Amino acid sequence: MKKNISFFILALFLSCTNDDTLPVMAACGVENPVEDLDWLKAEITRRETNPSPEMEYCFITLEEYENEIVFAYKDCNPRINKAIPLFNFAGQLLESEEDFENLGEFIKRTTIWTPQNFVCSPN
Repeated sequence: MKKNISFFILALFLSCTNDDTLPVMAACGVENPVEDLDWLKAEITRRETNPSPEMEYCFITLEEYENEIVFAYKDCNPRINKAIPLFNFAGQLLESEEDFENLGEFIKRTTIWTPQNFVCSPN
């Protein structure tokens, strides 16, 4: 029994330290933020039920920013320069528009949502 528990803990640790993904469970206590965080699920539902021509460029990521895990509403439209709002796991806006030109570097990006007609490569 102890071997099974040790193996499970080791497997969980290794899966959470993969460079390609962020430790979502450890960061916010959910396995699937798109389904488990009500505010994020509502935002995605709003986007999917009210699509616009510009929506094909929009995507949502989970990223590490200044040693925090944040959600970023991004846009890959090459014709515009758009502010990137950052949210914590409670859905609270972390940055105000006047702070955007001083944003630091995002690392370990994991795309968690794209629209059906997405036209860009999020990575």
